[in-house]
Amino acid sequence: MSSRIVRKFDSASTLEDLSYSKSMKVLERAKKVRIDDGWKLIRLTVKDTEILTDLGLLPKIITVKNPRGRPRKRP
Repeated sequence: MSSRIVRKFDSASTLEDLSYSKSMKVLERAKKVRIDDGWKLIRLTVKDTEILTDLGLLPKIITVKNPRGRPRKRP
């Protein structure tokens, strides 16, 4: 089992500079809690979410930038 984990860690580019124990601690912090008959992740840091999406454990979140301010008047 740990050899599979090590191979998956090697394929992730965000884990290149982390040791095995530090990358396992990132996995320990990724916990889900049951809220209102559903499972939700607890609050994670941006770095942890990047690592988990790189490993394929979280879906890649696409952020859409909203335009700033009020739209111009049309003549």
